[in-house]
Amino acid sequence: MTTKTSKSNKSAKTTKATDTASAAKTTKDTKASSATAAKTTKDVKASNTTVPAKTTKSTSSTNTDKTAKKVNAANPESIQKVRDLIKGIKIAMLTTISNSDGALHSRPMGTQEVEFDGDLWFFTRSDSQKVNELKKDQTVNVSYANNPRYVSISGTAQIVDDKAKMKELWNPLFKAWFPDGLDDPTLRLLKVTVKQAEYWDNPGGIVATIIGFAESLINKEPSKMGENETITLRK
Repeated sequence: MTTKTSKSNKSAKTTKATDTASAAKTTKDTKASSATAAKTTKDVKASNTTVPAKTTKSTSSTNTDKTAKKVNAANPESIQKVRDLIKGIKIAMLTTISNSDGALHSRPMGTQEVEFDGDLWFFTRSDSQKVNELKKDQTVNVSYANNPRYVSISGTAQIVDDKAKMKELWNPLFKAWFPDGLDDPTLRLLKVTVKQAEYWDNPGGIVATIIGFAESLINKEPSKMGENETITLRK
């Protein structure tokens, strides 16, 4: 009887020990599983937070660069063509839009002896009518004529107060219009950012133009007055 009780107690102790070890192992596994789940959740959060933000930033930067290039860059071939067309023409007609009635207002302007790079530069005064008109509407036209070559340029204008640039572009001959020269407190630069240019040109000169005109009269056909093309520098 005593022996049987001892065996039962031993069996009970073994069962209890086994249950305790199993429970401890299960708890340990549960903690490890929870730690793994927490780590996975943390990694997922980090992935969701970091990767899209980085991608978005990169995409935004790329899109901005492409847009800037599209807006600001002018075609080098177009620049060279316009440069050749207006080279040597001393006087241009600058047309602005009147503030009072919206009428077109033109006046002759002396061109600067500087290589055309997509912008045109003129000297003016801050108190001039053209400057006042440009405060409301910056759309302008600049036309050049040197028979048989004609060029009509459209773009936007802005007034620039830059002493260093004035000094760079200044010519002593301009004192005929600006007696005080660079010391004139009202002296300003008018910059035209060229968007488009249309030209009419006859490479053969005036003789070829006259011959073409005569042929059109004889053949009763419209006169072919050389080349006519529109050049887009910026959009």
